[in-house]
Amino acid sequence: MKGMSLRDEDQAREILWPRGLVCNWGRAARGIPVDKISERLTPESIRTHVDGFSTIDPLTKKKFFEESPYISLSSGTVERDSVNRANHIYTARRTAMQFGSRFGESDTAYIFTCWVLVAPRMAAEIYGVAEEVRNLTVYPSYSDFADQGEIAAKLHIPANQIERCEKWVRKAPREAYEPAWVVKNEGRFIPPERLSSVRDLL
Repeated sequence: MKGMSLRDEDQAREILWPRGLVCNWGRAARGIPVDKISERLTPESIRTHVDGFSTIDPLTKKKFFEESPYISLSSGTVERDSVNRANHIYTARRTAMQFGSRFGESDTAYIFTCWVLVAPRMAAEIYGVAEEVRNLTVYPSYSDFADQGEIAAKLHIPANQIERCEKWVRKAPREAYEPAWVVKNEGRFIPPERLSSVRDLL
């Protein structure tokens, strides 16, 4: 899921179709400079995206998040509390809602449900697959943000991989957010099962 704070419903619908989800770099450059992709998608840059989001990027001389080539998605995670012998579940929607509402600063949040292909191991330089950056067997270094359950997609998620958009609103600060509408990408969404190698019975 991708939580976003947007201007209005029209902007949300434009993402749903035809734009899709575009990284901050692509939006800032008004298109993704194809000849620059290899210098932006590196093991160093994805580590910066994960743990140094607000640091200065030596390539752009701006804060990294302003022109990040990655798109942060939340997939949910489980945190083990060994002291209390308990597991704490952080759902994808909970994390997406935090980012979509700007951690409670906005009364409106938009959440997009989508799918991406995830590499089974670190593949920072390969554009076509996302990275499971909170998976400790793939990215074993410590992170303060592990409970975000993040999947880092690269550059662009096509609109036909976005299933739906939800708008959540609250009437007043400190009240709960409630669903206001759901728009499905009817007739355009292609489910991930299209890529399945499992065949039906002959």
